[in-house]
Amino acid sequence: MTSRPALGNHGSGAPSRSQSQAYSQVRRPSKPVKTESIADCIDPALEDERPPIYNNNGAGEARAPPRGRPQLFYSTVASNGIELPMHSFPYQPAVNLPAPPRPGSVHLSDASQQRRIQPGGTGVKDAPKLTAPEVVLAPVQFPGEKDADVFPWTGNNAEDTLSETLVKGGISNKPQIMNETNTARPSLWSNLKNKSGITTLSTLFVAVLEKRQQSGRLQATNTFKPPPRLTLRDSNREAWLHDLANPTVSLRRLSRTIPHGLMGKVLLDQCLNKNIPLPRALWLAKCVGINELRAHKRKGQAGTVTWARGWTSSVEQFLDSVIATIGQGDWKPRITYSLQLATCLYKEHLLDDDHFLDWILHGLDSCPTERLFIWLLVVSVSHYWNGITSCRRRGKRLAETLLNHVGKVCLATRQPYSKLTSLQLYQVEDQLSPSPALQYLENTLLKLLGTRPACLLLPTSWAKHHATLQALAAKRNHPQITQAVQRLEARVTRLLQRSKSTAPKSPFARVIHRLDSVNYKTTIRIEDLSYECMEIMSNAVQLISVLLQWACSYYRNGSHRIYLATRLLRRWSHLGADIYEGIVSYLQDMTWKDSGQLGVVFRIVAELVRSKHFSAGRYLQWLIATGSLGSDVDLGAVSTPLPVGLGCANKS
Repeated sequence: MTSRPALGNHGSGAPSRSQSQAYSQVRRPSKPVKTESIADCIDPALEDERPPIYNNNGAGEARAPPRGRPQLFYSTVASNGIELPMHSFPYQPAVNLPAPPRPGSVHLSDASQQRRIQPGGTGVKDAPKLTAPEVVLAPVQFPGEKDADVFPWTGNNAEDTLSETLVKGGISNKPQIMNETNTARPSLWSNLKNKSGITTLSTLFVAVLEKRQQSGRLQATNTFKPPPRLTLRDSNREAWLHDLANPTVSLRRLSRTIPHGLMGKVLLDQCLNKNIPLPRALWLAKCVGINELRAHKRKGQAGTVTWARGWTSSVEQFLDSVIATIGQGDWKPRITYSLQLATCLYKEHLLDDDHFLDWILHGLDSCPTERLFIWLLVVSVSHYWNGITSCRRRGKRLAETLLNHVGKVCLATRQPYSKLTSLQLYQVEDQLSPSPALQYLENTLLKLLGTRPACLLLPTSWAKHHATLQALAAKRNHPQITQAVQRLEARVTRLLQRSKSTAPKSPFARVIHRLDSVNYKTTIRIEDLSYECMEIMSNAVQLISVLLQWACSYYRNGSHRIYLATRLLRRWSHLGADIYEGIVSYLQDMTWKDSGQLGVVFRIVAELVRSKHFSAGRYLQWLIATGSLGSDVDLGAVSTPLPVGLGCANKS
């Protein structure tokens, strides 16, 4: 079945070239068709004035237009009796259709008289409504008059090279973070509007930090195994140490075995003599330390404490031996390497810190003047300095040591440094240049004064050292140093005045002071102590009240107070004092309840009941007679030997 031509071809004017060729080839010669020549009409308005075309059948009637769906080509000319097969080519008109008017051939005056086709009917859309054009905003300009997201055509951009993928997919900016596919603003904005938004955000960020910390850790198990020690010959051990000192030899090959016998001071001496790099020397010390700890544990000894103390003593002996070689050969690089190695061991916490820092202070205190410079250099190491000055005990010892060395150092006049006036200091300094050791000592003391002035609070030895600090401040003549020394002196003076003004004056304070000054490291003579307290305060009831108040105070701790108070009360009972009356009067006054410990009083009374120096029955009779025990008091709730004093709270 022959398909109809497309609907869009009916207004195309003359038939196409291919259709004309096919028509001329198929059409056979036949009788000529007699048609009247019709002049081509250019004006479309004259189309209705054409005379009708009649058929050759002689009927003289015009051919009626076809019904139904309009044909593509329709003509009123009748066929000449030749039937052509319709499946071979489409139907062609017998007469050439008029050509459309050329542009500009119709005068403007005749254009208004031409018939216009009005839109309407099915399949015809209404005329589009005219709207205001969309206003396109100018792009944002960056500094330098460059537009955002605008790239002029240069032929080099990715958008200028057209390809199949580019045409189908277009250009898009790829995100830098490939794992994140969306923004967090929608999920966070809703939480910020709520009252608990800050708490939610805090929980979220804490979870993010925990996830980050967890993902940053090593998940794999540790596969490190301490290398075993093997007894080698001296030549093999020397070769192994030379390989360890060579950075080109990998530690993986050397970690198979470690020579036996390298430990303590011998290990450090070998590292110094072979000039082994510090990281490799530290690795060797760790491996040897692990093996030593395992050996101590196999022997049943306290591994960590024993090995740490022994290893620290070995490091101290090693430094002592190196410092003793000052002035012999290449002593400077040897001392430099030794201090760096000891500092690395201290930073890795492979030493007993307290023992090592105390050894440094002892070495500085007992060193002669010739070796003062090197010991000041050791103390000035930042790690050692922070460890010493951060502790009040070591900082005080360091300050006293420095001040003592300043007093020992003498100038050309052989006068003590603390006895020189400022004028004499300037005169001596003009005549003779001070020694480098003295300058370094002064700088170290000023550093301590500027960073840790609390270390220079020496109330007990201030009378000995304050002249040295004043002379040093006068010599440097710096306002900050002078103010620091003045503040330090004012504070020490205030502390000394307070210690003098706190001497006990009242009998109550004198008894408390005597009880606090008891030395428990020696044998305590209760007879002498009891007589001293009775001489200070003769009233037995008041003396017992003061003793109990001292024993149960929150500002003192220790179980020794219970036994000392019990022995004093028993002694006073033997001397004829009525301790029952004193204890009951103390329990009646409940003002001590907020500042005292009930358990201490209960234990003292329980000890006295056990030794029959306090009558529990008499005390209970007194409670019943006075009605001190009420229905709201639960004596069973108190887990003490004797519920004394509880009933006094409800006493009328």
